[in-house]
Formats: sequence, structure tokens, C-alpha cells
Amino acid sequence: MLPGIPAKKSRYQPKNISRCAVSTYLLGAELYVLYSGNEDPAFGQSSFLKRVDLNKFNGDIRELPNIYSREVNVAGSRQLHIDDDALIICGAQPEIINLNELTSLYSEAEGCLSIEWNTYGWLHYWNGKIYRGYDYHAPERGVSIVDAEAKRIVQHLDLDIRYAGPWRGELMCGQRANGNFAIYSLLEQRYICELSLECYRFDNSERRIAASICVDDRAYVLAGDTLLLIDIASGRLLREVKYLQLAALKNHMQAERLSLEQACASRMSVCGSGVVLALYSVGGYALYLDLSRDDSMVWFWSEGRKVTALNTPGDLVYGLSDSTPMAWDKYTGEIVWETNQPTATKIIQIGDQWLVLSQFTGYLHCYHWKKTYISPHRPNAL
Repeated sequence: MLPGIPAKKSRYQPKNISRCAVSTYLLGAELYVLYSGNEDPAFGQSSFLKRVDLNKFNGDIRELPNIYSREVNVAGSRQLHIDDDALIICGAQPEIINLNELTSLYSEAEGCLSIEWNTYGWLHYWNGKIYRGYDYHAPERGVSIVDAEAKRIVQHLDLDIRYAGPWRGELMCGQRANGNFAIYSLLEQRYICELSLECYRFDNSERRIAASICVDDRAYVLAGDTLLLIDIASGRLLREVKYLQLAALKNHMQAERLSLEQACASRMSVCGSGVVLALYSVGGYALYLDLSRDDSMVWFWSEGRKVTALNTPGDLVYGLSDSTPMAWDKYTGEIVWETNQPTATKIIQIGDQWLVLSQFTGYLHCYHWKKTYISPHRPNAL
């Protein structure tokens, strides 16, 4: 079912356990909740995972059994995502778990395979292979390919793209150590696209791109005051949107007294041809662009602060403004859902009739919707 208008009040607000760090992943109506830093033996080992069926949940997550637990002797939090039928844990003592059988596919519980690896690291899992970065902060050191069954490193890749969040599938994209944007193919084991970003940095050579993602045959790059659309196959720059030159943005910058650098969006969410840019700061905003149109701007919203937005299939964009949940009509920017219930969250996920808002510090809110929202402004409905 496509996204709908949730209830005003969250169905569940599971309380944090033992002041743990929390990472969540919503898959359909099942919510996977990974805890790390646990110091209370009543809840098990220092890191454990619970699976919550939101359609049947009674609201007390402490009553659910742990489906996985591990003693982690490395300082720091752990982050969870799911890809290729695997639970992938990055951060302190990285690990990969088979999603269906809940058996370990790869673990560093007994130590790293290389003494050069930082014990706080990231993993990528694709086509049955495990890719292990040397260090979050030293991408120039490359990436190792690991044979999990043999427990050995089988190859080193001269891949120096800085890890900024989970990649999906064959392509890794982001900023290289030299500052360029690049796309690396794991299948071909080479860079298939590279683009200099020097002219988008406001004369600050250390400035990093805010976000990038590969969707189908296109790459989207948020670099300073510019949104770039790139054809992956040819590496050709298809479009360059100077969004801070839009009249609405200029007026906003003047009203909020923001410099060019301060006004640059910090977050990006892509679905189809629609791109939502958001500024998570004072003077925050959400800007919806449709790159299938010559005039790409659809709407601009600037009545909040510290804004996060998630573009979705269907007619809604979900968001948070200073931890207040809301949803905009995708075609007009009208707020069609809002709750006064503060959440202290900044991560937005959607599943099968569920909206989940979470935060690493343990805050978690689950909202349910019953039917799809169909906008009266949808083009084919006019």
C-alpha cells in the first residue's frame, strides 16, 4: 500500500532499554531494533537485536525475546541496515547476519582479519561478497574483500570513496579522497564515472558533498548550492540546478539572514523524478524539485527549523521540523498531517502502513495509517 495519513498519536512509543544506543530498520510491518552499549545484565549481552511485528505489538519491547545478542568489547554505537537478505551491522565490531536464519555470516567478535583495520568500521554486502573498509576517516586506505567462510582477505581494492551511509548493490558512489565525486562498480572493479566538484565548494577545498545516491541509471549529487543529475552509463552531467538562485530561496535567505554557505541544503531524498532538499539547521526548509520538468521547482516550505524530509512513492512527503512530525502534499507543499506530539527524533522510515521515527539516543515512535492518501492535485486527477 502507498503511503497514507497516519493517526495523530503514535501507536507505540517503546521506551529505551538501559540507556542503550538504538538503531532501527523497518521492513514491511516488521521493525528490527538493534541495541548497543547495554550495561544491564537483565537484558542480556552488551548488544542485542529485537524484531517487532508492529501489527501485533503490545507496546512493551522489553517483553520481546532477543533474536540475536553479542558481547561487544569495542567502544561506540552500532548501526543496522538490511540488504541482500542480510542484517548488516556497522560501527563497533561490524557483523553480518543472515536475515532468514539469523545465523552469523561474518563477525569480528574474535578480532579483525587485519591489524590495520579500525575496529569501528563499515561493511557492505553484495553478490555473496563482503566488503570491509579500513577506516571511516581514512578512505584512501582502500577496501578489503573478505571470504567469510575461509575467514581471510582475498583481495584489496583501491577504492577511496568516503563512506557516508549504506550503499545498495553493485555501485558505490560518493566523494573520493581527491575531492571528486565518483561512482565505483564492484562488478567491474573500476571507477565508471568521476566529476570534479571544485567549482561547487565556495573556495573551500575541504568542503564535502552533502549527499549523493544512485537510483536506477541516474546519480544525484548535492554539492553546495547545486543539485547535480548525472547519467551513470556515460558519466555525462544531465542537469545542474542552482537552487539557491530560486526567488523563494533568495527571499528566505534574506529573511533569515543566511549566507550562501549557511543556506545550502544538508539532506536529500529521491523518489522517481522528485527530489526533496532539506536544511537541518536554524532557518531550516524543505524544497521539492521535479527534475522531469524544465522549471523544476514545485514547492518551498520554510515555516520550521531543523527540517528532515523523506520523499516516498505516492502523493506524500513525510518530514520533521524541530522534531515535530508532519507530511506535505507532494504536489502543493500543503501540510496535510501534523501532530503536536514531540518526538525528539530525526530518522524517518516507512513500511507497510507504518511510519517510524527514531533517534540513536533511543527515542522511537510508530505511527499507523489505514488507507492511501490520494492528492486532489495529482496531475492525472485534474
